[in-house]
Amino acid sequence: MSGRSPDVMNIRCSAKLQFRAFLTAAKLEFRATFS
Repeated sequence: MSGRSPDVMNIRCSAKLQFRAFLTAAKLEFRATFS
């Protein structure tokens, strides 16, 4: 299990980064559409 946990942490971290990037892109698109 100790050898597996780092992979899980990496997956969670990358998922967080992807979600953040998605939110940023959505905000930019929202601004561009309704500005």
